[in-house]
Amino acid sequence: MLIPKAAKRYAQALYRQAEEEGVLEKVLEDTRLISSMVNQSRELQVFLKNQIISKQKKKDVLDNIFSSSLREMTVNMIDLLLHKRREELLGAVAESFAEIYNEHHGIIKAEVRFSLKPDDKQVSELKKALEKKTGKTVELNLVEDKSLIGGLTIRVGDTVIDGSVKNKIQKLDALFHGTAA
Repeated sequence: MLIPKAAKRYAQALYRQAEEEGVLEKVLEDTRLISSMVNQSRELQVFLKNQIISKQKKKDVLDNIFSSSLREMTVNMIDLLLHKRREELLGAVAESFAEIYNEHHGIIKAEVRFSLKPDDKQVSELKKALEKKTGKTVELNLVEDKSLIGGLTIRVGDTVIDGSVKNKIQKLDALFHGTAA
């Protein structure tokens, strides 16, 4: 997801405030909840983008969804977004907050796609190898992808390591067709 600059600015301000008040991890929990809810609900995304719905109605709905489970600081950020009519940025602010937190704490995310689910030992060894290679703490996102036929692919940032059988077959096919021409 491409995060707008405005969302990054709100997230940076929230990060600074949470850091000053010593509640970074708590606000991180809040932003993960917000991000999850917004990403999983197309209706909530459409609701947040709809400029016809009044600020008060949006506030009432968001309070109903979030207020009992979020800290006051996070609720205040939502109120600020509503006041500025930037509520459509809510999910992006939450995601940006997590990115800023991860950057400051040396955490990177890696997506691992596989055709056959690796066992816990394999996952642990892969995590250790990636942490050794990057020098950072790695959070793995495991995704089953039957189209790989076998093996796995790993994406860390812009870097992709493709160890899939599908990729090897495609390379052999290209080699075969390239020399046959």
